[in-house]
Amino acid sequence: MSDWPLSLRLLATAVAIGLTVWAFSEGAMVPAVIGIAVTIFVVKRSFLSQI
Repeated sequence: MSDWPLSLRLLATAVAIGLTVWAFSEGAMVPAVIGIAVTIFVVKRSFLSQI
């Protein structure tokens, strides 16, 4: 993911965060916890793997 354009990395991160927020707002805890894990994975792969 680190070789993706910045706009695609931001879009992937926004989708992951948006789905997590939606799951929390609906009270669906299992998808929310999965969403947190996916968000962490996306952020690490998109932005922190270049460090």
